[in-house]
Amino acid sequence: MVLLNRLTLIPLAAALAASVLLMSGCVQPHRDPPSVDPSTLGDIEFQSYLATAPLITVDEAFRAILILADGEDTCKTFEERREKLESRGIARPGWKLNPEAIIDRGTLAYMTCKICRIYGGVDMLVFGNLGVGDRRYAMRELIYEKIMDEGSAYWYVRGDEIVAVLAKADEFMRRTKVYESTVNELPPEPEPGQSPDWAIKPTTQASDQPQETPPPTTEQSEPAQPGSTPPPNAQYQPADDSTFSVEPVPQ
Repeated sequence: MVLLNRLTLIPLAAALAASVLLMSGCVQPHRDPPSVDPSTLGDIEFQSYLATAPLITVDEAFRAILILADGEDTCKTFEERREKLESRGIARPGWKLNPEAIIDRGTLAYMTCKICRIYGGVDMLVFGNLGVGDRRYAMRELIYEKIMDEGSAYWYVRGDEIVAVLAKADEFMRRTKVYESTVNELPPEPEPGQSPDWAIKPTTQASDQPQETPPPTTEQSEPAQPGSTPPPNAQYQPADDSTFSVEPVPQ
């Protein structure tokens, strides 16, 4: 049996403590400043930037989550994003995250589950709502739905990883009909005797207005003179006896 002296145990204990602190999030990894300020980018350019980022900060993750939830990010500062996510129950006020800190997989999983309306099982409903293992249970649900790969909830999120998670979450919401469809509202019912505005009207002018029948003629036409040809639309009327005369035929 090999006995370890105190000089050997001290470095092992220090290495073990450093590992525990790193996994628990007490020690943050260092990320060099990006060549482009992400806050100056539009939503489309920002998503392209995420794919190339080595690690994702909390502020960048909050903005990406808002784009997933609303299709755009209208906030200007991290405080606006935090207040909006907390008011909608997507993020927890008790997290008290630093915007420059690196986001972990559990926090990303929790917010993604809220947007995708993934409620999980009994453990997530009971303990997760109490804040006990909420992010760890959320990550298990995303692994089950094949939205997130296997791994620890304490691991930090890379740029290509968050892009993949957002794409799979978007496809999941389309497949499960989470996105709300547009509701077609009909106009109010018309008053009695009025035609509704939404009624389909005929496209031809002939059908818009019925053809009017000319009124019957009340004037009497003059009797036709002998030897004259009556007009085509003339009506026959007998001649008056008082105006009729017979001349003798010459012998």
